Amino acid sequence: MNKILSLFLITLILVSKVSSSSEECKLCTDFMYDSLDKLIEIAINGGVIGTCADLCNKLGIAPLCMVCSIACDAVGINGFMDLLDDVFPDPIYICESVNMCQYNDKANASITEVVINPMSGNVGDTFKIGVSFNVTNTIATGEILWNVVDPNGFQFGETEVIIDATPSIYGAAFSFQATPSEQEEFPPGEYQLQMQICEGTCGSPHPHSYVLSNQYLNFTII
Repeated sequence: MNKILSLFLITLILVSKVSSSSEECKLCTDFMYDSLDKLIEIAINGGVIGTCADLCNKLGIAPLCMVCSIACDAVGINGFMDLLDDVFPDPIYICESVNMCQYNDKANASITEVVINPMSGNVGDTFKIGVSFNVTNTIATGEILWNVVDPNGFQFGETEVIIDATPSIYGAAFSFQATPSEQEEFPPGEYQLQMQICEGTCGSPHPHSYVLSNQYLNFTII
C-alpha cells in the first residue's frame, strides 16, 4: 500500500478515536522519519509561522498535514518548533515528547543470535542478515539497528522501529547487495556487522534513549 495512503487511513482511525497507542506511535514515527527534514526546512525558511496550521499546511499533502497537526497541537507551536530546532532532531524522541509514543526507562533486552549469509562472498552478492533477541522488560519505543563497516572504515546500514515489544523472543531479517556505488565501493577484505537493540533511538543523546544490547560479527567480501 502506498505510504501516504496508509498514513491517511490510519489518520482517519485516529480522528475517530479507535486507534491503539501502538498504531498512533507507528503513525507518528513513520511520519517523522519521512517528513522531519522537510519540517525543519519549513521551520527555517517558511517565513512567519505563528500557528501549527501555518507550519503543517506547508507540507502540502493532506494526510501529512493531518499527522503534523496532531503532533504539533499536543505541545503547541512554540514547543513543536523547539523540538525541530534541536541540535540532534530525533523522530522517536519527538513522538514521545508529543505523547504519541511511550517510553520505558526500565526496558531490558539481549541479542541472542546474529547471523549473516554468506560469511564469505563476492562483490555483487546479496548478504542476508538475521537477528534474534529476548525482551525481558517491554521496549516501549525503540530500534533495531544494523550497521556494516567496510575495510576502509566507511559505514552503511538501516534501522527498524520497535513499538510495544512485550517480554518474548523476537527475530528480524535484513539484506543488502554488495553492488559498488558512489556511496559504497565494497573493497575486498574483512567487514564488521554491528547489531544493536535500543530503547529510543540508537545513539541519541536525548532522554529515554539507550542501547540495550549489541553484538558484532565479521564477514568477508572477496
